[in-house]
Amino acid sequence: MTTRSQGIVVAGMHRSGTSALSGALSRLGIALGDSLVPAAGDNPKGYFEHAGVVAVHEQLFRELGRWWYDPRELPAGWLESPAARRAEEALVSLLRADFSGAALWAVKDPRTCRFLPLWRRVLARLAVPVSVLVVMRPPGEVAASLAARNGFGPELGELLWLRHVLDAVRGSAGMPRTVIVYEDIVREPVAAIDAALQRVGLQAPVPAAERASALAGFVEASYQHHASAAPAGATPVAGLAQRVYEAGRALARGQGRWEEFDALDAEFQAQWRAVGPFVQAMGDAVFPDLEARARLAEEIHAARSELAAQVRWGKEMLAQREAMSEQQQALNAALAHQRDQLEAALSNARSDLAAQVRWAEQTLEQHREVVAEAHRQSAADRERIADLQARLQLAEQRISRLLASFSWRATAPLRALGRALGRRPAAATPNPPEKDQ
Repeated sequence: MTTRSQGIVVAGMHRSGTSALSGALSRLGIALGDSLVPAAGDNPKGYFEHAGVVAVHEQLFRELGRWWYDPRELPAGWLESPAARRAEEALVSLLRADFSGAALWAVKDPRTCRFLPLWRRVLARLAVPVSVLVVMRPPGEVAASLAARNGFGPELGELLWLRHVLDAVRGSAGMPRTVIVYEDIVREPVAAIDAALQRVGLQAPVPAAERASALAGFVEASYQHHASAAPAGATPVAGLAQRVYEAGRALARGQGRWEEFDALDAEFQAQWRAVGPFVQAMGDAVFPDLEARARLAEEIHAARSELAAQVRWGKEMLAQREAMSEQQQALNAALAHQRDQLEAALSNARSDLAAQVRWAEQTLEQHREVVAEAHRQSAADRERIADLQARLQLAEQRISRLLASFSWRATAPLRALGRALGRRPAAATPNPPEKDQ
């Protein structure tokens, strides 16, 4: 493992919100490994459990003669058993293989609550600093969820809740740790997760400004089923479980102390001494049958969940189609309105164009009439000009004759006077012009 690597162990009872927290951590940039348990009907968004870690835990349970739903203590000296040694080596190999290059990683499996002493030995060998996030959900809600999925009675569910939570608190003593409650995760995921990480000195890799969008649509209050399903204090076990939960919620809100769990754990041990021998005596006979019933109940629950998921999907598809139909109707109405507007605009444009054509035709006709009148006026003017030119020519001719006549008559006396004075007469003039006829 790299010297800068840091780890997170997500611990909490089954059905307590460990999947929601681990999935949120993944979206915030914290590595969970590539081999995860696939989603199922009871957890449609995924379990976010490392499949290899779950397999190691399940094998260890079987070799110790226990099951995950077994509230009995683990056998005395189990940590030094060959089964625990094999599990230790397997976990060391898994963590080295999957997280050696990760700066910040997390492992989640509710079974880890029972095996934290083994995990402390594994982490010591890897020399990796690890913090523990203990997830708590009201025990009545967890018991109701287990009853729906596995067919467990509420007493067994609450007893399992106490065993897992108190084992996790005891097993994480001395480690960097904090409590985060499920109701805070579903209501204000960013604030709850940021606060929990800060309490153990960590920070999500995704920038603060992007965390809300990273978790949008993933953690939702609608997935919090079985809320307040069982009244607190209905039995001594239920009352103790509720008080343990209240102590954990106070820690999550920065108001409690870890030392408060010591007295609660001692009370649980006292209750267990009263009922433990009976559970131990029946365990070997009851739990194998309970295993078969639990498996069957899980399969039935998974089938129901899958069917419910398909029904939800069908309803969503129907709603989407109805929404699309409404959108299509609205679009058709909008298109029809636009078509009417375009047709009205086209009609107006046609009317305007027809009016403009009529105006242009009238203008052209007027222009033609003006041009024709101009042509007629021009022809008349040419005729008048030709007549004036003819008259001018006649006038010029008359003037020329008058001038010629005037010139002959004016020079005759001068010629007579010249002859009288004995001068040589001027050159003969041409014959006098003829009188005007």
